[in-house]
Amino acid sequence: MLERSSALCEGAPSGLRAMLRAATIVDHGRLDKMAAGLDVGQPEGYRAFLLWHARVLPVLEERLGMAPELPDWAERRRAAVLVADIRALGLGAPEPCPAPPLVNLFECIGALYVLEGSRLGAAVLARRVESAQPHAPRAFLTHGKDAQLWRRFLIWLEAQPIADGAAADMVAGARATFAAYIRALAV
Repeated sequence: MLERSSALCEGAPSGLRAMLRAATIVDHGRLDKMAAGLDVGQPEGYRAFLLWHARVLPVLEERLGMAPELPDWAERRRAAVLVADIRALGLGAPEPCPAPPLVNLFECIGALYVLEGSRLGAAVLARRVESAQPHAPRAFLTHGKDAQLWRRFLIWLEAQPIADGAAADMVAGARATFAAYIRALAV
């Protein structure tokens, strides 16, 4: 386990992480390209960014909450801080967009891979928002920043036993989550 943990800390994809990354690289690239138009350094871009996430994240988190096997779930939830940031900006929560059904644990693991991976980009965006808009709320972007949630998720992910069809279900859950975010951004 120590060797596996060291590789994960260094950021070298292995095992299930590498499989999920390879299987979703096109989806991730498409989403990144679409989201590049949101300049979080500008108030309107940051508001649009938060509202975009609010269309998907609460519904996804509700569905993921039905999978008790997920690690540290209560600590990982971010919908409440997202809503708090939106309210602090004087906005109301948007109408939710349809989210994937996530019918089994492995689809949930794929969805959680996407949500936890978004923490990496959130750290970069938090610095950008802080620099350009020092008084803007950033609880969503900084949620769990000192808890090493991504690293802990990767260690847990790599320890998961893989049954027949589990890898395909993980990929389906991850791709469906990327698709939900893409749909919500297109609104």
